[in-house]
Amino acid sequence: MTIELQVPSAAIDTFIETLHSSPPPLARIDFIEQTPSSADVGFNTFSIIDSQVLPGEHANVAISADKSVCQDCLDEINDPNNRHYHYPFTNCTNCGPRYTIINALPYDRCNTAMAKFDMCPECAASYTDPLNRRYHAQPVSCPQCGTQLQLSILSPAFNAFTEDDLLNQNNLLEQTAKLIKQGAIIAIKGLGGFHLVCDATNDDAISRLRQRKQRPAKPLAIMIKDLNQARLCVTANQTEWDYTKQC
Repeated sequence: MTIELQVPSAAIDTFIETLHSSPPPLARIDFIEQTPSSADVGFNTFSIIDSQVLPGEHANVAISADKSVCQDCLDEINDPNNRHYHYPFTNCTNCGPRYTIINALPYDRCNTAMAKFDMCPECAASYTDPLNRRYHAQPVSCPQCGTQLQLSILSPAFNAFTEDDLLNQNNLLEQTAKLIKQGAIIAIKGLGGFHLVCDATNDDAISRLRQRKQRPAKPLAIMIKDLNQARLCVTANQTEWDYTKQC
């Protein structure tokens, strides 16, 4: 990456020191090389333009792995007054899918699985605003313009929902929770694959899951909300609990 600074020389040292000490959350700095510029051009705007790859050339970039949701996006998902409220695909520059949605390089929206989703005016404004944390976040979306939840029920034993139920975005997560409580095994499509979920206290569901996975004895992982819930399920000494807090 090339950064051209048009500031007093003293400010350059401050900029580099700040970049080293507090880079963007997902930034990786390999090295910084300073070169005096002879250009005498005054810039008054900032923009990221479409990538240009000449015929016969290949994009030489590092693509990061998918990133778990950041706290800012979590806060928006839980905020009834935010347009991303309860939208499970919320993301920004600091989190969200990367590698698993790429179809080609360079990493531009047109080369990702989001290419067919046209951004609504609000998302487009965030995407093009350099001061917004969604600036050029390629998977940016919201309930109005992005991907949607879908629930498919394959087993007649659990197919008690109407077609309207299965199309109601607001209730799909609640319906999925009900299915789990009823003993269903849910395959949740996420980044990079499927996550199989069932009620860990339901012996019948666990038995069916072991049979289908051909895993008769090997322990299965369980999902725990926090350490308080973990203490209800397992026994550990203080050293082990302290180590868990660091992970």
